[in-house]
Amino acid sequence: AAPPAPVVEEPAAPPSPPVVEEPAAPPAPVVEEPAAPPSPPVVEEPAAPSPPPVEEPATPTPAAVEAAAGVVSDVTAASDVGFQAAATAEARDSTPPPLGADIPSFVNVATVRAAAVSAGLRMPTGVYASVAAALGTGKHLLLIGTPGSGKTALALAIARAAAQEGKARGATIVTGDPSAHIIEAASQGRWVVVDELDGADFETTLAPLSTFLGGVPVTFPDGEATPAEDWRIIATWNGATLPRAAILRRFALITVHPPAHDELHAAIKHAAGQDATATAAAEKLVHYQDRVGTGVLLDAAKHAAARQAATPTDPDTLAHELITAYIAPLIEP
Repeated sequence: AAPPAPVVEEPAAPPSPPVVEEPAAPPAPVVEEPAAPPSPPVVEEPAAPSPPPVEEPATPTPAAVEAAAGVVSDVTAASDVGFQAAATAEARDSTPPPLGADIPSFVNVATVRAAAVSAGLRMPTGVYASVAAALGTGKHLLLIGTPGSGKTALALAIARAAAQEGKARGATIVTGDPSAHIIEAASQGRWVVVDELDGADFETTLAPLSTFLGGVPVTFPDGEATPAEDWRIIATWNGATLPRAAILRRFALITVHPPAHDELHAAIKHAAGQDATATAAAEKLVHYQDRVGTGVLLDAAKHAAARQAATPTDPDTLAHELITAYIAPLIEP
């Protein structure tokens, strides 16, 4: 038998190291979270009202459609007209008014011109404008200019225009000294037309009436007299020398200018009755206009028309007759 194996003893394990106890960790402090703010109250939205029931329109008939189209067309046209009118008014308002547009007229310029034209006068428009402006300031008128320039005819036309606009209750026409007629006519509202006032003593005639001419009541030997509010004197002056007197502050001097060439030609042609020979003869006298005035030329044209209608002749012969009859007596030798 085999010998038993020897028993080998394992060395004893070294003792285990002592257990070291870790000190206990201090407890962590408890942090309290702040309380959350209270939640806002719940606001309840009001219930939305239910929409009204929609009724489907009835299908229009063809006639109703045409009628509606006509109404819409009319409304559109009216709207367009209204818009255009508004635009026009706006444009007009943005335009500055002409000078003097806010000054009311006493006797309208157009009325004066129409009355003058109807009397056969052809004058620059500035003459009519000056007349209307002077009357509007309360002045009486003294018309000056060459003999035959139409002063008397213009004075009568002015009085007629004033009557048409209700400013004059007729007119009293005198030549020379008007003092005997002024008080009565003024009290009755009749304008006084004085032809050739230069034939009277201007200062002696009107100076005593200066206050009365200013529109102020005055006591005369026959009693108190008050001129009508719209009363005026229209006088003509043919003298070569204009008056120089204090009484002139009551008057506005208006120079009656001759018409422009085309206006004079039209006036002569009209006065000659559209007769070519009479017109040609009268126009040969035009260079005398500054010396005799427009009125004389128009009278000559009327004469030429009547002469030509009775016995026709040539323009040169007719012009010679007109000079002898109308021009030569007025021109100094």
